[in-house]
Amino acid sequence: MTAASNVQTERVIQEVRLRPCLWNLRDNSYKNKDAKLKAWKDVCEAVCPNFGDSSGEEKKQIEKAVQLRWKTARDAYMKCRANLKTSKSGSAGGVKKKYIFFDIMTFLEDTKDFEPTHESMALIIVADLPKCCFNVIAKLAKILELAMEIRGPAMNSPSTSASTATNDLPHLSGSDVDESLESWQHGDHTAL
Repeated sequence: MTAASNVQTERVIQEVRLRPCLWNLRDNSYKNKDAKLKAWKDVCEAVCPNFGDSSGEEKKQIEKAVQLRWKTARDAYMKCRANLKTSKSGSAGGVKKKYIFFDIMTFLEDTKDFEPTHESMALIIVADLPKCCFNVIAKLAKILELAMEIRGPAMNSPSTSASTATNDLPHLSGSDVDESLESWQHGDHTAL
């Protein structure tokens, strides 16, 4: 039995938690490749006591096993989290089994919602524009609406604030948008 096969998931989770550059988008070192490589090496040393004495090939196997164990645990946590959020309550909900390591992985809760959505970014941009730009915004809203129809029902659940913002805009027909886009493509940048 190799050291790579003895990797314990709970221990990997605990060690990764201590190194935010591996999971926290807000961490200054999150995009620093060298910091991440060092952090993964530190995790491997903590999880496998004989990591330092291992050959180069064994170290690669251990690193790969540890990172795969983390990825599997993180993915299972995110899937369970999504299932718990969408499950029905009461007797209609049935019994949802929680991922075994769910409770110790709740430190990931902050990071998943950190990145702004396209919808929230659009609302910020709209709020900063002068009123004369509402025709452009209305046309862009129509384009977004059409794109949401094409992408399917998963995209068709705007928040209350987004629907309120677009309800205040004038309604455009598909031909208006098509004509404006065609004009724009031919160099008439005043069309939008």
